[in-house]
Amino acid sequence: PGPEPMPGSVIHPLRDATMCLEATGDLQNGTPVVITSCRNAASQKWEFGSGYTAIKLAGGNFCLDAGSSPADGVRLKIWQCYEGIAAQSWNYSSGVIKLQSAAQCLDLTDGSTASGNPVQTWQCYAGSQNQQWT
Repeated sequence: PGPEPMPGSVIHPLRDATMCLEATGDLQNGTPVVITSCRNAASQKWEFGSGYTAIKLAGGNFCLDAGSSPADGVRLKIWQCYEGIAAQSWNYSSGVIKLQSAAQCLDLTDGSTASGNPVQTWQCYAGSQNQQWT
């Protein structure tokens, strides 16, 4: 039999279900989050609840983090999870992952699903394909 599946869920851009959100590199503060080919890796498994919540790498204490000044074009990273901080409080609803503290959404940089493309925050636009996730 194959390896045991990791706990948690993958997050795909709607336009390409073969690509996954991944923390690339060492598990440490500041590691970039990018789009890469899905391969059932621990660095591609995320845990999150309903409402505004942290999006946490499964099995660890690192969360998707927008930094202290979220704005258009801010690249996302992982950071040690801190309960209730604005930079780590997200809401996943109707395919959109929105930051609680600002009208900013998880966004594909330049709309690209190419492997290694970083993800960013960008002003939320209803129906934007760059901001649709499954």
